[in-house]
Amino acid sequence: KMMSTASVQVSRLRCNGQVRVAGRNEFPPVAPGGPARLSWALTAAPQGKRDLVQVGYELHLVRVDSPLADERSGTPAVTASSCCHEWKRPDCALQWHELQPPDCRKLLPGCWYRWTVAVKDSCGTEASGSSYFYVTDPQALTGVSWIGSHDIRMNELRKEFNVGETVVSAIAVISGLGYYELYINGKNVDPTRKLDPAWTEFDKRVLYATFDVKDFLVVGPNAVGVLLGNGWYSQDQYIPPSVQKPAYGPPRLLLNLTIATASGRTITVVSDESWTGRSGAITFDSVYHGEHVDARLLRPGWAQPGFTDPTSLWLRASIMNDPGGAVEPQAMPPVRVEVTTMKPISVAKVITNTWLFDFGQNFAGWIRLHVRGAPKGASIFVLD
Repeated sequence: KMMSTASVQVSRLRCNGQVRVAGRNEFPPVAPGGPARLSWALTAAPQGKRDLVQVGYELHLVRVDSPLADERSGTPAVTASSCCHEWKRPDCALQWHELQPPDCRKLLPGCWYRWTVAVKDSCGTEASGSSYFYVTDPQALTGVSWIGSHDIRMNELRKEFNVGETVVSAIAVISGLGYYELYINGKNVDPTRKLDPAWTEFDKRVLYATFDVKDFLVVGPNAVGVLLGNGWYSQDQYIPPSVQKPAYGPPRLLLNLTIATASGRTITVVSDESWTGRSGAITFDSVYHGEHVDARLLRPGWAQPGFTDPTSLWLRASIMNDPGGAVEPQAMPPVRVEVTTMKPISVAKVITNTWLFDFGQNFAGWIRLHVRGAPKGASIFVLD
């Protein structure tokens, strides 16, 4: 968020080169001990004076329990145990500040921080802006098991749990190979984020992401669900016969959900053998060969508490082998689907039961298709 007077604005706030977009459940990771390089830009407000130069700044750092709630409120949401830091550089023209040890050693692992920079320009005008980052916890996934199945194509996994009092903070740390989507109480925690985690050599590095999920939880029964895909991990890709196919095994999940309540109690939900899973409506998926969806197997509410499904085979998840790579935070921005919806500029019937949809441009995205009147068991093929 940005605050300014009439002539100058603080914009493009970055942490270690990453810009966090307001409102998104995405926060630049900072390793415990740092460094954390914080930078910003000065821009002239509309009808503001040009050729402005920064002459000094103040930087304030505050720990917050829920950055999404803090951002919505527009005011600090700080607990009594929160630690605050500030640096004053009244005669500094540099538009960046790097937190180095020992400063970074004061930051707590597994916590979010709001950083606010207040600047003064050469005309004496003051402006400020703020953003957030997350200090990773190297122990968050230590001892947590990868789960999945060698018996069925387990790509829908779920677990129910109870929260007995008001939630103060909730942090989900997750990796799913080859791809995953995280749902809590039936809601995708970040629906614009796709194809996570980023591609790596999984026997060398496996990436995880961290989400603020406080707003998704309720007092009482809750449920967490994860949808898995093959991605580049358990793959069926086009590879020349002379090249060995690098398939690592069935899809698998690694998750730690840590919930802090108003009384100081901590509730931990991890991936283990208490989860159940099934082979869902996506019966085949491949990076190159697309996916097959059997709509008859869709189960609305599968990631909600109280869900029952007597017609599907839900099995206990099994402990799976570790992929072998070091588990690290995903530092690069994720693949995202923008909220823009494109409609075809023309629809032409080519032959019987075959239509051509022309969108007028080249693009990458997800197709939303509504079908009416098709008999049960009918097949629909979408080619691009």
